[in-house]
Amino acid sequence: MKLLRVRLVRYADDFIITGSSKELLEKEVKPCVEAFLAERGLQLSQEKTKITHISEGFDFLGQNVRKYDGKLLIKPSAKNVKAFLDSPSCHASCRLDRTVTLRGTEEMTWLGTERSLSSVR
Repeated sequence: MKLLRVRLVRYADDFIITGSSKELLEKEVKPCVEAFLAERGLQLSQEKTKITHISEGFDFLGQNVRKYDGKLLIKPSAKNVKAFLDSPSCHASCRLDRTVTLRGTEEMTWLGTERSLSSVR
């Protein structure tokens, strides 16, 4: 009997599900999740629901998660970085301050998400 690897990472009302293959996620896991949500009067968002390979990466809780050359990379999503750089508080500081702030934010965020996404590794 082949062991199927499926893992769930949840934070509040957001979640990701990882699996050993795209077919497993599309044909077995997604229908189960849809049925579970339907019983509660909920449904998956078509805009937010995406089945992708970890090497392509995905955004979760403002972070971009992906594997590159066998290493798990977690960094702020491009959308969040752009929003930060466009914010009035960022414009008040100089370019050097932005670099330090972004680097500090990335390190702080990485430490927090390392624990919650350790099952993706």
